[in-house]
Amino acid sequence: MDQATAYRALKKLEGAGLVSQIDFQHGHAHFELAATKEHHHHIVCVKCGKVEDFTHCDLEEFSKNISKKSRGFSSIKHHSLEFFGICKSCE
Repeated sequence: MDQATAYRALKKLEGAGLVSQIDFQHGHAHFELAATKEHHHHIVCVKCGKVEDFTHCDLEEFSKNISKKSRGFSSIKHHSLEFFGICKSCE
């Protein structure tokens, strides 16, 4: 399968809610299975590229407040949040 076909297939899987695309600012797309893990975010090392999942998300209430204060949106359907820093190995 060529690369373009693979990305088209991934986009269809994303549209079906089976995979999620994540931007780790590595210059290319990253995908992960959407249904296998609880809601989470990522911490990315800007030096070595190490990625860790971060499951503590207190943004649900924040999302509700965004909807209430927004002038053009009635609700937030999902959100994405990545943290970028330096891991202990690279310090």
